[in-house]
Amino acid sequence: MQHPYSKQTALFVLFMAISSCFGSAGHAIQHQLGILFFKLILFISHSLTFASIYFCFRAAYTLYTANKKANPIILLIILISFCVIVIFSTLTANFILVKIPAGAVLIYSITVHFLSYKKNISGAGQVVIGILISFTSIIIHSFKISISEWFNHKDIAHLIIAFSLIFMCEGAKKITNNHYHTQISPLPH
Repeated sequence: MQHPYSKQTALFVLFMAISSCFGSAGHAIQHQLGILFFKLILFISHSLTFASIYFCFRAAYTLYTANKKANPIILLIILISFCVIVIFSTLTANFILVKIPAGAVLIYSITVHFLSYKKNISGAGQVVIGILISFTSIIIHSFKISISEWFNHKDIAHLIIAFSLIFMCEGAKKITNNHYHTQISPLPH
C-alpha cells in the first residue's frame, strides 16, 4: 500500500508534468489555432497546475502533521480558492494569478521540508533543493529571461520545472522509504 505522502507527491509531479506539456503545446500553437483554442488549453493547463499545487500542499501538510487526519475545512478553503483563481486566471489570461498561490505553496512546502531536514529526515534536504531550483523558473518567467525567440522564458521555465521535479521526487522517495519505512515499488517492466 502506498503511503499518503508518496501518493500526494506522485500526484503533484504527475499533474505538474501534464500541465507543463499542455502549457508548452498551447504556447507553441496558439497563433495557428486562434485565441479560443488557446483559452481552452490555458484553462486545462491552469486547472492541472492548481491540481499539482494542491497535491504539493497536501504532501507537505501530511509530512507536517505526521499523518494525522487532515482538517477538512482547511482543504475545502484551499480547493475553493484554487477553483476561483483558475477561472479568473483563464478569463484574464493572467499567469501571475497562478504564480502567486504556487509560490505561497512552495514556500509552505520548503518550510515544512526544511524543518524535516533539521529533524534529520532523510530526503527532506533534496526536496528543499528541488523547490529552490523551481523558484528560479518563477523568476525567469516573471522577468522574461530568454536566450532567443525559439528558446524563450517559457521554454526555460518548463525545463527548470522538470529538473526541479527530479530532485523533489528523489527526496520524496527517500522520505517515504526511510521515514515512513515504506518501500516504493518500481514500475513493472
